[in-house]
Amino acid sequence: MDESIRVLVVDDEPGLAELTGTFLERADETFEIETAMSARAGLDVLDPEIDCIVSDYDMPEMDGLDFLEAVRSRYPELPFILFTGKGSEEIASKAITAGVTDYLQKERATEQYTVLANRVRNVVERCHSVRALRESQRRLSLLFEQSPFGVIEWNDDLEFVALNETATGILGYEEADLVGESWEVVVPPAQREFVERQFEIAIESADGSEMVNRNVRADGTYITCAWHNSAVTDDEGNIINLFSQFRDVTDERTDRRRLEALIDRLPGFVYQVENEPPWTATFIRGSCQELTGYTGEEFIDSDVSLGNLVHPDDQASVNQQIENTLEEGDSFDLFYRLVRRDGTVRRVWERGRLVDDPLEDGDLLEGVAIDVTPVDEVGFGKGSVDRE
Repeated sequence: MDESIRVLVVDDEPGLAELTGTFLERADETFEIETAMSARAGLDVLDPEIDCIVSDYDMPEMDGLDFLEAVRSRYPELPFILFTGKGSEEIASKAITAGVTDYLQKERATEQYTVLANRVRNVVERCHSVRALRESQRRLSLLFEQSPFGVIEWNDDLEFVALNETATGILGYEEADLVGESWEVVVPPAQREFVERQFEIAIESADGSEMVNRNVRADGTYITCAWHNSAVTDDEGNIINLFSQFRDVTDERTDRRRLEALIDRLPGFVYQVENEPPWTATFIRGSCQELTGYTGEEFIDSDVSLGNLVHPDDQASVNQQIENTLEEGDSFDLFYRLVRRDGTVRRVWERGRLVDDPLEDGDLLEGVAIDVTPVDEVGFGKGSVDRE
């Protein structure tokens, strides 16, 4: 703990509270000391920022144990050390029964303040750790109860400790069937090395790890799940628990593959381009080379642009139509001639719209370009267009 520790020292003997505070500050430079000459004065200055109280026992009007009771009524968990010259088994027993955090008898030697300083630091660190653990447990409880994802808690050996209902539903098991079992039960052999490495990354990295892999349900069927694995740590960085949140993305991946296959069969392509002429591409997929003569990689990695392939006689009209449509906030529909790499001309229908750029501040155009050249015109105009 590098942050300061605020200590309230209460003692009715003139100068002794200040003396105790001075020695504590010498023993630990992170201590910030406040003093009070009576228990009632201590209650007046007590606030939530105080980390520990060091109090004498034998004080008028309100002794140390009465003071402890009053403090506990406000702050039940605040560390309270009884530091008294009235040392007896009876007082010690009463103090323990009353819930004192620690008990130390005063001595003449100044070394006692080093001992007291260590006691203060120990009880404050223990209190902070308990609070952190309780808060962590509260958050984890909410995670289990309210998460829309499957949630799994693992032990140090990566064995199941607990699962929420969503997790058991995805995997097809009852919780009791998995508790105590290894993670390998739900991962096919071919992917275990990959998954094990992702768990290692989650333990080593504060950001956890992300993975998408196949999983085996209780009935033996395979599903694909997206996982986020993370370690929960205390204030000192020690791992308390390891958790995974996951969801079944089998249908999503199937739908994506179907969509990609559909796009690849288009007599054209889908695209994202910069929102200004010559409409430089940032993404292209489909039959790009079939329509233009250029590969998708050439559009992304070289100075080939969609705008430069528009027939020279159509470029001004295309640019103006796009500009007018975007000003109105609509999608645009275009029909124009496109000059392929080999000089032949194709007729193209294109529809697009303005979208936010997910990676940069700005906008992109996205759309689809389809070859609508009549069969009897395919290849027309070969060698007749000079793009220079």
